[in-house]
Amino acid sequence: RAGSQGGLVGGFVEAAEHLAAVAVMPGTESAMLALAGTEREFPDRVAVGAGSVEATESALSKEGVARTAQAVGLDTPAWEIVEDGGWDGEFPCVVKPPRSELRAPDGVLVRHSVQYVRDSIELEGALEKLPGHRGLVEEYVPGQLHAIAGVFWGGRLVCAVHHAADRIWRPRCGVMTYARTIPPAHELAARSSDLLLRLRWQGVFQPQSIHPGHPPPAISTQPTCHEPMRLPLPAATPLQPT
Repeated sequence: RAGSQGGLVGGFVEAAEHLAAVAVMPGTESAMLALAGTEREFPDRVAVGAGSVEATESALSKEGVARTAQAVGLDTPAWEIVEDGGWDGEFPCVVKPPRSELRAPDGVLVRHSVQYVRDSIELEGALEKLPGHRGLVEEYVPGQLHAIAGVFWGGRLVCAVHHAADRIWRPRCGVMTYARTIPPAHELAARSSDLLLRLRWQGVFQPQSIHPGHPPPAISTQPTCHEPMRLPLPAATPLQPT
């Protein structure tokens, strides 16, 4: 809601004061963008899980994250930015929006899902749904979806839980719907920490990868607290200090 101080951020500030909160963590991309660079609006005791506007935009850019992941030594699927078709790789492949939430002509943020495509016709159809018919296209990598969920704060990985998806929805390139905690993958966690440090990220995060693979290809980094992060916690181990 909008607070008396004005706007969405004012509502967050008033809620934090009313609840005597010690931390405010955004749960969606729109909330991340709204909170970016606003830590001085909150009482000193409140930790705001959002970075600067520049750092937030970098963390939300799928192209920027893919380039940074490669720079820190994470293995990524082959990918390229494609407009109106023209994918040079093989099919099937995966089409991702430049960001998960994109602004529509009326100014509203609209969420776009990752799409699995089998041929050039489906590729053109998927790109037509994106603004400017432009998206990140990458090779489809079959395997089990894994993730590391945790908190990155003050330039270091504070705590994390590693988990694997037993079910996802939608098939092939959906999100986790049932996951279990697994032993930590220390090398992958170290590389993910390097990625977050390079992105100047601060707050909740969840990099994902596909297994099998040595090293497993990192398919995305989601610096938000959402359903996949909450899945392994109630029935398994808590977030572990690192």
